[in-house]
Order: sequence, then C-alpha cells, then structure tokens
Amino acid sequence: MATPVWQLGDGLPYTRFSGNTPPQIVFTNDTAQPVAMAFHGLDGPASLEPLLEHAPLAPRGGTATCELPSKPGTFLIDPRLLSGDDDRPALPRVLVVEGDEAFGADRDEVLLIEDWKIGTDGVAQVAGRDSGSVASLYTINRRVIHDITVRPNERVRLRLVNGCQRSVIALKFVDCVITVVSVDSQPAESFVARDGQIVLAPGSRVDALLDATQPVGTRNEILLHDGTKPIPISHVVTSFSSPPRAAPLPPPATPSPPPSQIDLKNAQRIDLALERGQWLPAIAFDPALPPVFHTTVNRTVVLTITNPPGGSAATFRLHGHHFRVLDRLDDGWKPYWLDTLAFNPGQTQRIAFNAAHPGKWLMQCMGTKWNSPRRLRWYEVG
Repeated sequence: MATPVWQLGDGLPYTRFSGNTPPQIVFTNDTAQPVAMAFHGLDGPASLEPLLEHAPLAPRGGTATCELPSKPGTFLIDPRLLSGDDDRPALPRVLVVEGDEAFGADRDEVLLIEDWKIGTDGVAQVAGRDSGSVASLYTINRRVIHDITVRPNERVRLRLVNGCQRSVIALKFVDCVITVVSVDSQPAESFVARDGQIVLAPGSRVDALLDATQPVGTRNEILLHDGTKPIPISHVVTSFSSPPRAAPLPPPATPSPPPSQIDLKNAQRIDLALERGQWLPAIAFDPALPPVFHTTVNRTVVLTITNPPGGSAATFRLHGHHFRVLDRLDDGWKPYWLDTLAFNPGQTQRIAFNAAHPGKWLMQCMGTKWNSPRRLRWYEVG
C-alpha cells in the first residue's frame, strides 16, 4: 500500500546534470507549509542560503528559480529544514553534477538510503514527533530490496547518500573491495574502506568504487548498522555475464583534492557547545539575532565543538564551507573535507576551515533520535 509523501519532482530519487552546464532548478511548493531548500555540499553562493538570504517558498504555489554552480559532485537537495508541522514526510533528492573524473568505472549508480516509520494505519510518520515504539524501515532508492548486480572484474561508481531523517548509519559491503574517492561532494585522497565499511551522518555523501573481484554467482551482503543492530538491506550479486576485462582494474589514481594547507597559526578560534538552549528550532529561527561569530574573508576559523555529556548523540552541519577534522595535537587533519560531523555524548571535536565565501551562513545541530528538532545558529563572513 502506498503512503502519501511530499517529494521533489517525479518518483526518481535523483537528478543528473552535465558539468558543462550550470544546473537551473525551478521549485514549486504545493504543500500547506512554507518550505526552505537546503543544498548539501554547495559552498556558495550566499544568495541560496535558506532563511538568511533565500526566503522560504510560500505555501500552496510559492515558486523560486535557483541557479546552482556547475561544480561536479554528489549533492543533496533537502526540503526538510522547516519540517515538523507537515501532514506527511518530505523527501530529499540527490543532485549529481557529472564531471570528467570517472576513475575507470564502467557505470555510475546512486544509492539513496532513507529511514521510515510506518504506523499501524500504514501511513509514514513525520520526523520531529514522538513515534512511540515504531521500528524503523530502511530503503535504498525507495525500495525495500535493491540488489546491485555486477559483472566479473567490473568497476561501479557508487554515490552513497544518507537521506535518513536523523540516523547516523554505517554500510558494510561484506567481502567487497570499496575505495573511497569523494566525501561530502569534495574529492578525497583515495583510500580503501576498512572492512568494506562506510559511516554516513544524515545528509552525508560518499562516492566509492566497487570492484567486482568475487567469483560468479556470489551474493555478498550489504549490511546497515544504525547503532542498534546490523540489518541486511541488499546484496552485491556477481552475475554470469561476460566480464568487461580479463582482470580487475588497478587502484584508481588519486584525484586533485582541494588545497590542503590551512593556516592554523593565525586562526580565529571559537568554542561552540551543542547545548539545546543555545540553538533555536528551525521553525523559530530569527535571522535578526546576532551571529555566533564574524570573520573576515579568507581567514582560517577553528571551531572547538562540544556535545555536552548526559545528552544524546548529535550531528553538526556547517553551511557555506567544508572543513577538516583536526588531530588532537593541532598539527594535522584527516585527509578529506566534510560538511557534516557526528558527535557522541560528551565528545569534543575541533574543525578548521578557510572562510573563503562571504555572506551569512547557517549552522545546524540535530539529535539522532527520531523526534529531535533541527536547531540553527548562524555566522558571517565579510
């Protein structure tokens, strides 16, 4: 039985654009609530920043045309920033902007993972409200079963996207060779995922290469772990089809990642707590409130972020800029860029970014429980 939802466009979970043409998208709001669009992975322009620069779409017919940068990558269009009073769940949509870097892949697949809570009446529940004891159901591309069929020695580029409402998830490709080449829409120094496992915070994206090295007829499980138990959600099935080549491809060449140098010596340093009283629910956000901090263009900013003990796990998302997670001694960083970071209760992490994009930008904080609200603060570069 179908359940009513609010979705972007047709039933497909993604849209593809060529990197040669800047994507232009016209949004129309047919819901009874205002809708604010958030674009995960796009660093600028500030004119697209929801609530601060880009007004929400008015209910029942509000429209807006958005010109997006033609930067290749895997992005997420998320209409759920203000959700909470809706009569049905709103669904995100993956935006793929294709570029020249194919890594020798024979094909390219989007895998959007989403979670659902279906009531006894068969209707999908809206996140941000108490769901009682209803268990979560997970889908890939809106299907309960979505196996990946590969030919021997084939290479498949997987665009893995966590479209879950609140949950941090881990995907484990059992006995598969998985090489990460991009994280949160930014090229990364390619590395093999340990034990075939990839962790995704809500809204996070990872591009990974799956090399089919198993014998024909093999069915390798894909397990999803949401912090409670591993759940089989799919398989990698090696078919009896003719292989595209006699042997597996060699490891991919490392792409050209963004500049890795960060001037930590002269950084502006700010302490930030994910305490509930300091962050406004998105539906009550007031852009007239003062920013958490103001910085100048191209200055390095280091945020020391603490999730207070005694609470729940949470996620933090920085709009407008990607950041690196700093090592403990402040003398290095992880070899990839992020826009979203997960925190355990009582955990402190430090991130650094170059404030290259002038404008007003949101920061999001959200607990990982189904009924947790999205909370906001903001910062300014200029």
